[in-house]
Amino acid sequence: MWKSTTLNMAGASHTHDVYQQHDINNCGPSSIIMTVNQGLKKSVSIGFAQTLVGQIEKAGGKRTGAQADARWHAWGDSSLGGYSDMDDLCTAIKKKWPGLNATTATGTSSHQDLLQAATPSSPVLAHVAWIGGGGHFIVCLGKNAANQMVWLDPYNGVVVNDYHGDATEDAVYYNTAQNSFGKSAAQAWSWHGIYTTPA
Repeated sequence: MWKSTTLNMAGASHTHDVYQQHDINNCGPSSIIMTVNQGLKKSVSIGFAQTLVGQIEKAGGKRTGAQADARWHAWGDSSLGGYSDMDDLCTAIKKKWPGLNATTATGTSSHQDLLQAATPSSPVLAHVAWIGGGGHFIVCLGKNAANQMVWLDPYNGVVVNDYHGDATEDAVYYNTAQNSFGKSAAQAWSWHGIYTTPA
């Protein structure tokens, strides 16, 4: 469900609409909804986003038997096979929402550069890998005036953390210590994303 949420920090306040995931495996569809809303100002139902993800999973052979329901969306759950193929997801997003101009290609730029260059109207659908294991999908809105990264997280709400990049691995640090939903802090790195440049 949509939730207007505010993260108050010293000298700054960040208020955004966040699509809050309703179960632990729903971060992917929820982040798709936020990416389309930010980039195109269009509404997407959770049922549609779940079905989109489920169809990609089925096509990739990630679901069999009882798990082959097209509405299943257990991204990152290794016990169910998991799914985080950004290229397949990007292809589906480009087909459904061509106005996002979505791509996984960094070109002459780096993942770090493109995350920093993101804006609320040109968001990045980012995948992060938790330092303790597991994965998660979030939306990057780029940097604020204080040179901090601003994220929309379907589990943690609005998240802001100081920028830190690992040039060797082209990764960007993610820390949920400052979050608007009052969740416990966790740390991760982002190596991959779907970059948008809406027309």
